Amino acid sequence: MRLTGPEFSELESALNDAYLDYDDLGLTLRRAGRQIADIAAPGPMPRVITAVIQFAETRDWVHELVATSRASNPSNVKLLGVAAAIGLEPGGISPGEIAAGGALAKVTAHFERMVDPGRGIADLGSFAAKIQEFLRRVCAVELGNEFGTGFLIGPETILTNYHVVEYAIDKSFDPANVRVRFDFQRLRDGLTTNAGVTFELADDWLVHAEKYSPADTKPYDETSLPAEIELDFAVLRTRDAIGLQPPSGPVDLERGWIAPRAQAYKFPVDSFLMVVQHPCHDPISFDDVDDAVVRVNPNGTRVHYRTNTMPGSSGSPVLNRDLDLVALHHSGEPGSPDFRLECHQQVTQAAYNEGIPIAKIQKHLDGQGLAWVFGQEAP
Repeated sequence: MRLTGPEFSELESALNDAYLDYDDLGLTLRRAGRQIADIAAPGPMPRVITAVIQFAETRDWVHELVATSRASNPSNVKLLGVAAAIGLEPGGISPGEIAAGGALAKVTAHFERMVDPGRGIADLGSFAAKIQEFLRRVCAVELGNEFGTGFLIGPETILTNYHVVEYAIDKSFDPANVRVRFDFQRLRDGLTTNAGVTFELADDWLVHAEKYSPADTKPYDETSLPAEIELDFAVLRTRDAIGLQPPSGPVDLERGWIAPRAQAYKFPVDSFLMVVQHPCHDPISFDDVDDAVVRVNPNGTRVHYRTNTMPGSSGSPVLNRDLDLVALHHSGEPGSPDFRLECHQQVTQAAYNEGIPIAKIQKHLDGQGLAWVFGQEAP
């Protein structure tokens, strides 16, 4: 390739700007399979660079010279402009524009691309604010040595799984001894743990509950589905209006509660899901997976996903990429071989975990005249 006069001058200027001395330029040429001693003897850099460019022109090696120099000096604006001018970079900058101060912006405007336009780019400020809300609103549910997770859905209502509080429902565990523990988290150093604050349930503590399905204990079978009513959830009422109180610590705001989406979520296959949880009765934790969703079962009563959970995670909120509440986590793939092991040792890989779409629970509660549990005080 023969350079035009302006291109030759701009490449000379760019290489003089990019390389401090003979050895510095020689190192780049060696990466490209050339020996600088075969091209030019040591001497003043402008003379050496002119010899290198002339050599590149006669060997049809200009593109390789510029590309190699760009790789060694990726932030050099002059090299970036030369590369664009000779067709190595997108951007179509003409030789007359190369020296302009906007050359870098004109080229890099074509560097950045959307890989997944549907996903978009999230706002970090609102994302961080929502994470702080989940820290305040998700709790551990404690029945003596048994434990699960729950979360506020109203000033005094908590959603969890039926099976988390089953012993309290059947009175084999005294409901008066159930505790919900908020603000149980590790601090910034990752070592110190805030034990949080516990609350009791109200005397009339069970607002509504529906059992799990026999199908939940068997391998997945699309011909044997949970009934529409078998949603494995329980709405608990607390003695105090926790959602209207501030969290523990120096925070001057109400704790609040988690509201579901206005419309049912469709769970696109391979889409993102996060589970905020208290696994093994640990401080509040989470797992998220970009390609989480495996499937929704045919009657829409269960969603399967690849997000990690452990014993104690039952009753956790399941969130989409916008951190909307879309499901209630309730179990993993049936048949774990290590269920007798200590909680943190139960790590045999499963094919999926499973939740109940929150829209199904909402619809059922609406039909029972209990829509108030989401965001309102008890009538």
